[in-house]
Amino acid sequence: MKKVVNVVILYLMALISGVSAYAAPGRLGYILNHPDKFDRKVVTVEGEAIGNLLNDNRGGVWLNIFDAGYNIGIYAHKKAVFKDVNNFGAYAKRGDIIEVKGIFYKNCPLHAERDIHAVSVKIVRRGYALRETVSGYEKLTSFALSIICLTLAAIYFIKLEYARRH
Repeated sequence: MKKVVNVVILYLMALISGVSAYAAPGRLGYILNHPDKFDRKVVTVEGEAIGNLLNDNRGGVWLNIFDAGYNIGIYAHKKAVFKDVNNFGAYAKRGDIIEVKGIFYKNCPLHAERDIHAVSVKIVRRGYALRETVSGYEKLTSFALSIICLTLAAIYFIKLEYARRH
């Protein structure tokens, strides 16, 4: 009997780890394009934390991740799951790249939408502020357009004054 229990436990562990390996990090697009294959299975995805942490009315917390044009909401029952996530992607900011292991729901019975219920979150790379630069070409173009606009405004006001006098 003990051997049977051990074999069943090993089989379940292999099954769970096999599903996680199949949904390798960085495959969010594949999972979202083939939701039936992954529905209610343990997946591991990687993406940039974007927006902010959002509390829900059940005491849980939401975090959105973005990867290669795809995004999904990550739900955790406790805020402590996201304790290490400090940088969130926004304008001029790159969010933390995180690896999330959790259960994917094609249509979550709790939230009635596609999401992942996080079991664990690991930081892959820390986020940082982006430095915006303006090229010399952009500066020259904006200067030329400013001169053109000022010239057209001057011509308009000269014509307006001329029409008022006559």
